[in-house]
Amino acid sequence: APAKESMDQADRLSTPATRWRTLLVQAQAAESRDDYRQAETLYGDLIKLVPGEVLPKQALADIYKQTGRYQQAADLYGRVVSADPANADAVLGWADSLVALHETSTAITVLDAVNENALRYVDEQ
Repeated sequence: APAKESMDQADRLSTPATRWRTLLVQAQAAESRDDYRQAETLYGDLIKLVPGEVLPKQALADIYKQTGRYQQAADLYGRVVSADPANADAVLGWADSLVALHETSTAITVLDAVNENALRYVDEQ
């Protein structure tokens, strides 16, 4: 309850320039409570507010994957990876989603495209 009050106060005090930060914290809090519907709504609002930001797209893709919406997850992970090809978590999430969609050869292609200098290259291979 105190954390919710603090988040509500931060939301009231936020300006258009800082609104994205309060949305991010609210979305992460909803996700930590397993309130995926609320988190999904908040991440969606965040994507509209800062469309070039990768973090909310990846977080939303993670929710899609976790809730079994693999096509939506794969589409969003693909957008994240095209913006940040070195994002190992997004690459792995994309590949997992593709495998769940029985698109194994595409998943292999995604993983093969990872640069061998990438931090999690071994994990991806």
